Amino acid sequence: MSFNLYNIVMLVGAIQGIVFSSIIFLSSKYRNKSLFFLAALILCIALNNLQYFLLDSAVITVQEFFGIFYIPLSTLSIVLFFFYVKFFLVPESKMTSADIQLFLPFLLFLSLTIFYKTVLALDLMTEGITYFFSKLIFIHEIAALLYSVTLLILIFSKILHFEKLNKNCFLPKVNWLKYTAAISLFLCFIYAFSIFKDITSSASGSNFFYFLWISQSFVIYWLGHVGIYKYGLAEDQQINKQYANSQKVSVSLPFKKEHISAFEKFVVVEKNYLNSELTLDMVAENLGLSKSYLSRMINAELRSSYTDYINSLRVEEAKLNIQNPKSNKFTLIAIGLEAGFNSKSPLIPHSKNLLDLHLPNLKK
Repeated sequence: MSFNLYNIVMLVGAIQGIVFSSIIFLSSKYRNKSLFFLAALILCIALNNLQYFLLDSAVITVQEFFGIFYIPLSTLSIVLFFFYVKFFLVPESKMTSADIQLFLPFLLFLSLTIFYKTVLALDLMTEGITYFFSKLIFIHEIAALLYSVTLLILIFSKILHFEKLNKNCFLPKVNWLKYTAAISLFLCFIYAFSIFKDITSSASGSNFFYFLWISQSFVIYWLGHVGIYKYGLAEDQQINKQYANSQKVSVSLPFKKEHISAFEKFVVVEKNYLNSELTLDMVAENLGLSKSYLSRMINAELRSSYTDYINSLRVEEAKLNIQNPKSNKFTLIAIGLEAGFNSKSPLIPHSKNLLDLHLPNLKK
């Protein structure tokens, strides 16, 4: 056996991934399609790290690795990530026949791998079969790389399309998904360089594979913690939104001018203040006014700055959301995000009042 710091980190990451995925699979709290694929993805990465740990640490021989343990998981993990993103962005979407076909590369290589294991177990191996499968390993690695890059491009496209369709909606931010996809794309370049080193034999690619495997250990941690947190936050916001949409924020304001009335209609009546990305520029453009003129009108007629006025509406919305009988399941952060705040900072001046309202619900 040959243990070192690198393969120990691989082992820790693999164990962590198996624990994370088991918690998601076994918990009734996480009955959700996106989380199912998240758990499957984490488990897939963990098992991939585990099998390479066994080989790298010499716990098993190369023949035992390919003859017993090896599973071509590289063509599966990217598909699971694709479906995780799909169902996270649009939970009500369905699995189509075209979606199922994304599993075909994995099934093809899995079938060939099973055939190899069977031939080896029955002692029917020939020189031709041995040569074929020695080349198939590299073919699978290159195919997995190209397939991963292709699906990552599709994933970026889905995320950008989602943002475009919902740019004026108060939906969960998906920047973290883009960061995860970008990290995955970067790892693909490391993967490519590692394969190139091995194929050309000009130098060993093991150091780069170490970097790849260790990075996957951190990806397991990132997906496990952030993915579950974002799911919980999105779920809270969705429930909260359904309640808030059935209520009305009561705001009595002395609108006097035509432009201020239009401002009130756009911001209050149409509830655009719930959009955390709403800016004075956006409002002015929608109303066909200059930013400076609108700002002066708000200050003169409403005796308030644009920012303070919008935040006051969001505070009232947050107070309304706290009245939701189910709000004891929500954090103040989730309630604040649903009300249109994009961070904790604007909530701080009002946190005491909101907490006083929220405490009776938390005690129920």
